[in-house]
Amino acid sequence: MSDYLDKVDRLKSLVLSMPPPNQDTMRFMFSHLKRYETPHLQGLNPLSQYPVYPQKPSVSIPSVPSKT
Repeated sequence: MSDYLDKVDRLKSLVLSMPPPNQDTMRFMFSHLKRYETPHLQGLNPLSQYPVYPQKPSVSIPSVPSKT
């Protein structure tokens, strides 16, 4: 765990060494990644909110005749 905390501290110091506009961009990116990573870490399925569709399409798609 110490290795993980060292990496986090190193990344934090790198971000803080950036110019303020870049820090803001990184803050936004990390908050975005955290938002989408959280359900997975909590053991939830992030796709469970979407309906399940059948394996095959319900509408048949006609094939295009080849030009030979």
